Parts: sequence; C-alpha cells; structure tokens
Amino acid sequence: MNVNIKKIITKINIKTFLVTFSYETRKGYYREQQRLIGVLDKEDPKKQFETWVSNCRTIFNAKILSIVEMKDLNRVIGI
Repeated sequence: MNVNIKKIITKINIKTFLVTFSYETRKGYYREQQRLIGVLDKEDPKKQFETWVSNCRTIFNAKILSIVEMKDLNRVIGI
C-alpha cells in the first residue's frame, strides 16, 4: 500500500542579496548604486530586481553588475 505523505512547510528561508547595478537617470546621467534584496528560497534575485526597477520612475537602462549573497543577513522564519 503506497501512501504519499506530504509535509507542511514550517520554516521559510529568506536570503539577502547585495545587488550592484548601473543605470541612467531621466536627464541622461550615469549612476551606480547598491541595494539589498530579500528573496525566498525558490525565487531568483535577478527577477526580483527587475520587478523593483520597473516600478522606479527615474531609473532607465538598468544593468546588473554583480549579485552577492549576504550569508550573515539570511533569516529563517518559523510558521
């Protein structure tokens, strides 16, 4: 008798990434900045960054220069 038992997730891991990126302002100036982005286990930090950039009105032609995982800022949330 095969019985599949599914486990309920009791912990959520949130990883923190430091994203360094360059962009142009509306007036054409070049800038470089860094942002901390919190991402769940199975999500992609690049997609999360692109979603954030699409909501910023003054950032154009954003390009990711580097993505570094910050191991000391990772969190585990128990449900």
